[in-house]
Amino acid sequence: MDRQRASVLIIGSLVFLAYSNSLQGEFVYDDVYFIKENPLIRDLTNVPTIFTSSFWESSRFPMKSFYRPLVVLSYALNFSLGGFEPFGYHLTNVLLHVANVLLVFALVHLLCRRTVFSAAVALLFGLHPINTEAVAWISGRTDLLGAFFTLGALALYILAFPPESSERSEARRAQPLLALSLAAFLLGLFSKESAATMLGVLVVYEVAFRLEAPRKAFRLAPYLAVLAAYVGWRLAVLGGLGASPMKVVANPLVEEAALPRLLTGTIVFGKYLWLLLFPLRLSIDYSFNTIPVARTLWAPGVVISGLAG
Repeated sequence: MDRQRASVLIIGSLVFLAYSNSLQGEFVYDDVYFIKENPLIRDLTNVPTIFTSSFWESSRFPMKSFYRPLVVLSYALNFSLGGFEPFGYHLTNVLLHVANVLLVFALVHLLCRRTVFSAAVALLFGLHPINTEAVAWISGRTDLLGAFFTLGALALYILAFPPESSERSEARRAQPLLALSLAAFLLGLFSKESAATMLGVLVVYEVAFRLEAPRKAFRLAPYLAVLAAYVGWRLAVLGGLGASPMKVVANPLVEEAALPRLLTGTIVFGKYLWLLLFPLRLSIDYSFNTIPVARTLWAPGVVISGLAG
């Protein structure tokens, strides 16, 4: 067994083992709304309705908010295999996380060709406690599924246009890989809106690793077209972008002016940065007054968080 295959086996096993205790979990919080009380997932003939409904539309709090049909479809597939037994839903989350970690390994290896370094980066990502909510909480699948397709789309793009390739070599193999990458990008958008950030990642890749490569805009144009098509479909389904009214109990900033929002947002950024470095006291919910509203530049945490940014 070569080093790359051994790395894949070791990484996958360690990450699966680390999250294996979540397989005994139950349905909690939003799981009840999206799974146990969702009539759409109980019959696969509802697939057309799933793709023409908002994420919350079939819950006890129906609203035209968010559009994530692939997540709902994944719940429907889980239900078709195991009903309301939570084990299958949790297993799907863990396997998705393992797949994402292996995609991180592949991406880093494509860029640096160093197996040990790639494995270390993948393990850091896979075992970092900050991912616990997304993996152990079934409703966190939105992040897992969105990341899976986005990372896959990025890996396919790099395979199509590697750092050291020439224009001539690209032309021979790029088109099939590019088509697959675009399809994965669209599936990522259908999983979570944050997949749109992949466009920025592609720009960074082209600038950082392919500075001399010509026709950058030509290569990225299809992704803009896919994003535009997605936005058009989303508008048609939701009747708008899908931003629902936020209640003050969920976010006290909704009743604040622009400056307190900006200052408090700076503190939130600093808190998340702190949790990335020191993942202590993680919580599934940071709503309401977990972080006090900052109304002046000298409020605790504003300056430090601003400097960290």
